[in-house]
Amino acid sequence: VIVRGMQWDPLAGAAAEAEDVQESLGDTEYGPVVTYSDSLALEETFKDVRRPRILHVATHGYFLKEVDEDAATATEAIGGASFGAARGLGMLRTADNPLLRSGVILAGANNIGIEEVEGVDDGWVTAEEISLMDLRGTELVVLSACESGLGDIKSGQSVQGLRQAFQLAGAQSILSTLYKVPDTETRQIVKSFYGHLRDGLSTTEALNKAQREMIRQRREEHGGAHPFFWASFIAVGS
Repeated sequence: VIVRGMQWDPLAGAAAEAEDVQESLGDTEYGPVVTYSDSLALEETFKDVRRPRILHVATHGYFLKEVDEDAATATEAIGGASFGAARGLGMLRTADNPLLRSGVILAGANNIGIEEVEGVDDGWVTAEEISLMDLRGTELVVLSACESGLGDIKSGQSVQGLRQAFQLAGAQSILSTLYKVPDTETRQIVKSFYGHLRDGLSTTEALNKAQREMIRQRREEHGGAHPFFWASFIAVGS
């Protein structure tokens, strides 16, 4: 299952990324591949997904550091968010629970505080909401989204954010990112990763091989391979 959001600044490479996943996995044991994109990438559709073997989410992700209410009133738009999105970010920044300060963005998220459609969720899927999904039996969640691997570290606990939320929902492994990577490099790593996964490698092995290929290619073409282009993706879980 692929969910590709259309709000905030559109992600130019997401459509091509979805095509790559379809090409890599559509005719394998992981298929068929079902895609929800643009206006069909609704929050209610996302939360109704039941135990896919692989869930690939190619949209904006967010993680907000906690601030007090006075500071939140001065919130400015970040990451290309519109006025409505910026207002939503400001409301979430004061939450004590880190699972409320991280999440993914789906269709309609820019309309918060501007236009509300009766019976349709707002498109802001918090990590707390994700933790309540039924992903038991889901072997892999791929979060091809900016900062999807970030979170708070509380005393005696693991990183609390999107990764933990998907694990709480039952996902066995999560592939996420620590920072935004250009579309071309993201697409290349994701396509290579799925190719190796299809060939029988584990999640960690497939990611490591895809990253080594990126390093080798950049050294050949550019004389060096800065970690910025290949080190953002991390894998956790079984």
